Amino acid sequence: MSNLKKTLNLYQGIGILVSTLLGSSIFIIPAVAATIAGVYSIIAWVVTILFMIPIAFTFSNLGSFYPHAGGTAFFVKQALGDCFENFTSWLYLAVMPIGPPVVIITGANYIGAVVQANDMEVFFICVGMVVAMFLMNLMGLKFAGSIQSIISIIIVGILLGIIVLALGKQSELFFDFVNFNITANADTMLNISRAITIVFWCFVGLEAIVHLSSEFKDIKKDFPKTIFISMAIVGGLCVLISLIVLKYKAYGTEQIDANYMVFLLKYLLGNSSVIFIGIIGFFSCFTTVNLYILSFSRMIYSMGESGIISSFFSKVTNRGIPLNALIPCYLCVLATIVLKYSVGIKLESLILYANGIFVALYLLASISGVILLSGIKRFLAITSTIFCMFIYFSLGYQILYSLVIIILAFFYDATRKKYKAVNLVDD
Repeated sequence: MSNLKKTLNLYQGIGILVSTLLGSSIFIIPAVAATIAGVYSIIAWVVTILFMIPIAFTFSNLGSFYPHAGGTAFFVKQALGDCFENFTSWLYLAVMPIGPPVVIITGANYIGAVVQANDMEVFFICVGMVVAMFLMNLMGLKFAGSIQSIISIIIVGILLGIIVLALGKQSELFFDFVNFNITANADTMLNISRAITIVFWCFVGLEAIVHLSSEFKDIKKDFPKTIFISMAIVGGLCVLISLIVLKYKAYGTEQIDANYMVFLLKYLLGNSSVIFIGIIGFFSCFTTVNLYILSFSRMIYSMGESGIISSFFSKVTNRGIPLNALIPCYLCVLATIVLKYSVGIKLESLILYANGIFVALYLLASISGVILLSGIKRFLAITSTIFCMFIYFSLGYQILYSLVIIILAFFYDATRKKYKAVNLVDD
């Protein structure tokens, strides 16, 4: 791991993680949660944030004690052995052809709406986004982190602007939710449970930042702060935005949920708000995808170093950039984008299966924490494990993709070991 340079500081780490956690989910999740559970969606937000605290502690502790580009897969290796590390690595990489292309296309459509682009023009915007990310990351992680920090400040500033405008028109916003009675029936509890499952996606991103933990200048000091400051910023913004969604009734139908910010800003600023939505949507999606592609490349680099795949992928440039691992990531993303616009892949269905993988990764990291950590840290990891199990099994058939990847990864690992054993005998 010494080949990767330690270039990240606290502010760059926060910039990367905040922009990733906000991602594209901030544009739809608050409204969807409100549609599912109404005013009780606030309970879902509070419960999720409370349970994300032990999860954040678990990732923080593991990332500080076991900094490695392999991220969750490395934690799993320390806790459960090489075999489990391998399928965890493949499990994480299985998101690459599914998640990033969807977010890139979403960002391209946001900016496309501003310039009234047609499908072909949106396709070229997607390609331009991928090329821009690649060139930015050729400059090194320090440069990419600085760019994402600037973008994070812009995104947070715009969200705070929305909150201030909403408070200006409805100053009693927060007092409406101080006293309300919970009808403790089965339907209410079920709706809150479903909303929790949805809200969880606003905090997906912790598993990505741990892949960069070994590149922090001061891992013990800055990595935990990066996680907790980022979580506090994102959690606070999400709750405030959700209160505004409820107050202005910017939810209720699929059409409104998908464009609730347009609904809000048109009311607050008029039709010119479409430009603001286009800009914030584009940059949010851009920065979210960039961290994930960085983390995928570090995973491939780690797998090359560990011998799971060819050592060719563990080579780095003079700037400490794992270029051989980075290029396949961008090619994979580009391939899916091309397929989407050539044969019409339904990306919405792919997202559902990607969700199952993310929760599985959180669950594996939490189980690793139970084994590797001690004292209060272990108790927090146990709490994290229970919550992740609840979310995972609440997904139903959506976990099938993750289960198939795990089975195939076990088969690949067994075949690889058998091949090595035969070669040793021949020698």
